[in-house]
Amino acid sequence: MRAALMRGQKTIEELIDPYPIRNQAVRGLLIDYFTRRRADTDYAILKNLVLHLAHHFWEKIERLNPDQGDLRISPEIYTAWRQMIAVKDNGTPRAEADSLVITVRSFYYDLHTWAAQEPDRWAAWVAPCPVPPSELHGLGVRRRRINERSADRTRHVSLCCRCSSSTSSPATTTSANCSNSPRKRPRESRSRSPAPATHAC
Repeated sequence: MRAALMRGQKTIEELIDPYPIRNQAVRGLLIDYFTRRRADTDYAILKNLVLHLAHHFWEKIERLNPDQGDLRISPEIYTAWRQMIAVKDNGTPRAEADSLVITVRSFYYDLHTWAAQEPDRWAAWVAPCPVPPSELHGLGVRRRRINERSADRTRHVSLCCRCSSSTSSPATTTSANCSNSPRKRPRESRSRSPAPATHAC
C-alpha cells in the first residue's frame, strides 16, 4: 500500500536537487533530516518543508555568506536573511514569512531533541537557534489576522456565489412554474339559441 502511494513521488535527493547548496555536508544533513521527517508527514508537507529549509533558508544563507560552514548563524546574517525573505523571489511582498521562521526554529529544535536520542548521528549539528525570542512576540496575533483575512475572502466568495445564484433563480423558477402550470383553455364562444318567438294571443 505504501509503495503504491509513493509511486510517482520524487526522492528526497530529487526534491532538493533544484536548490544549489554549496556546502555538501549541510546538504547531506538536510537529506537526512528530510528522510527522518518523511516517516511522520505526508508528501505535500514534505515538499513544502524542503522548499522552506533548502531554498528559502539555507540557499539564501549561502548567498549572504558563501563561507557558512555550519548551522551557527550570526545575528547579522540572520537579520539580513530576515530582510531577504520579506520579499518573494518575484519581488512581491511575502505574507507568510512567519511560517518560514517557525520552520527554521522547528528544524533547530528537532536537531536538539534528536541529538539527545541519537548523539552519534545528530549531535555534531546542534547549534543555537538563530531565531531570537523577540521574533515570536505577537506571532499569534499576526497569524490570527492572516486567518481572519483568509476567512473574509472565503465569506466574500461565498456571498458572491449566493448573490449570483439568487439573481438567476427567479427567472429559472418562473420559467419552471410557467412550464409546469396547466394552460388555460381559451374560452369557447357559446352560440346563444334564439329566443322563442312570442305569439300574440
